[in-house]
Amino acid sequence: MKKGLVLVIVVLFAAVMALQYAQRKGRAPAAGGQPAGGEQGVALPDDASRAVVPDLTADYSGIFSQSSGYDSMAPAAGVYTFAACESGTVEAITRDHGRIWGHSVETGQGFTDEENREIYGMLSSLVACGVVRGGDIGACGSLPGEFSDAKNKKIGFHESPSGQCLADASKVLFASFSAGLTKSASACHMYLSSDRLKNSRLSPADACTAVASGLPDTCETLRKIFEGRNDETFGRTIPPECYLAFPRKQSDCRDAGCKELSQLYEAMAAKNPDRCPAGTLKQLCSAAITYDDKVCAAMQKKLSQTYCAHYAKLEKAKGKYLGMTAAEEKAARAADALNEKAAKERQEKLDKSIREQMR
Repeated sequence: MKKGLVLVIVVLFAAVMALQYAQRKGRAPAAGGQPAGGEQGVALPDDASRAVVPDLTADYSGIFSQSSGYDSMAPAAGVYTFAACESGTVEAITRDHGRIWGHSVETGQGFTDEENREIYGMLSSLVACGVVRGGDIGACGSLPGEFSDAKNKKIGFHESPSGQCLADASKVLFASFSAGLTKSASACHMYLSSDRLKNSRLSPADACTAVASGLPDTCETLRKIFEGRNDETFGRTIPPECYLAFPRKQSDCRDAGCKELSQLYEAMAAKNPDRCPAGTLKQLCSAAITYDDKVCAAMQKKLSQTYCAHYAKLEKAKGKYLGMTAAEEKAARAADALNEKAAKERQEKLDKSIREQMR
């Protein structure tokens, strides 16, 4: 009995010693190579980048429990008065969704696919503009989310109007928070959502505490946070991969999304809308800096003008059959043809009767 117990203890002790040796070996300095921005330090474990780099391509499909469907749409947030035509108000545009325009409208019965994408994009940006000016991020949920139909036409949440609104608004608000323009940490938590951090050992609290120090200082602040806990997640130096998520400057980046984030930060830190990145986020960036209603109002005016131009073209083609499904239009046209035929026959009988009376 005693011999067996001693044997077990010996085996356990050997196992512990082997484990400690393996851990020491795993933390041994790397042979060659130097991390960006500093002297050579302790080699990172194989999953080091997973420890500090959020997934910046993650989609937000779990944020909203429900988005509007493609056959309806909740009224867009914001009060805008401009209308290029009677149907060009934000309220009218959202009301006509699923009837005059939108992916759920049958081909040939409404706007073209290209026109639909244009209006969705403009409406998504307009709602996002209201969000960055202090509105509720939930307003993005008033826009349609995922879509699929019997013809195998599919749109994922990330590419949907709701997903694009959320992605654009949260990115601008994140940059605003990192530059100190937005004080609420919820802007940071929204951008670094659970989906973004799910493959990282960073917590939203740690990440947002670091981001609040400024985007260029985020990685150094994270290193200090972990160092203060005697946590060797970072090692003694900052992993170069950290700067791909939280760039100090544009040259740290390897992709357009990272560079765009860096540009957003630089514009907001300087409070200079002229430095906002070109593209879809330029107006949102400007609105976040100036907090001026005119930015969103200009977007609404452009939306109204574009929508009314597409509406007029469709109205000219469809006439009184505008807004009908293909089956409804077919039935209506058939009924109109019968009515016209009956009216023509009645007129012919009347004309014949008059001629006979004049003889």
